[in-house]
Amino acid sequence: MIGKALKKSAILAALCVAVALAAGALGCGGDESKARESLEAGHEEGLEVSKNLEKLGKKEKELDQLYQKTGQVTPENLETIRKPYLELVELVGAVKASAEKTKSQYVKVMKLKDVKDYKDYASLKIKALDLLIKEVGLAGDLYAVFNKVAEEQAAGRPVDEAAVNNSIDAIIAEVAKVEKEIAKAQKDAADIGDKLKLEWEKVKK
Repeated sequence: MIGKALKKSAILAALCVAVALAAGALGCGGDESKARESLEAGHEEGLEVSKNLEKLGKKEKELDQLYQKTGQVTPENLETIRKPYLELVELVGAVKASAEKTKSQYVKVMKLKDVKDYKDYASLKIKALDLLIKEVGLAGDLYAVFNKVAEEQAAGRPVDEAAVNNSIDAIIAEVAKVEKEIAKAQKDAADIGDKLKLEWEKVKK
């Protein structure tokens, strides 16, 4: 059962491209300079988000492979399943924490005056990060379903496959919605970034 459910588990594959985090160019004077400095700081913080996302993607693959190789979960092999799941939960937390830290740099831009385009850009980056936080949370929810199945199997209790698949389908559907919203926020931000001549947006294109 646990292996069968994995046919729908490829949530994290898109995570590494889900959020493009901002970097800054040299600033001018006043609040525009401060805005660019905050974007630069946001980029630096965002590198940690990317690293954590990469680790999370690797852990997902590890779990997928483990689930595929595992037939019936027993009390003897339950911990082998549970350990990487708990590590994945920690990585989900690490992504969320680094994303929140990155957001704080964009929030600084929102407090400045006379930098409307920068505020619009920062607002979209904040939206994208909020959506990323939601998406990795959904990934955690998905693997919590698999972990619950493993625990039920190990305890010798019957697994309601229909209920499990319904839960998986609901999570997958929500992830698809979130990914579309992320893509839109990123495109809108890129358009503004191009207008502002932000170097990292040029590189992306």
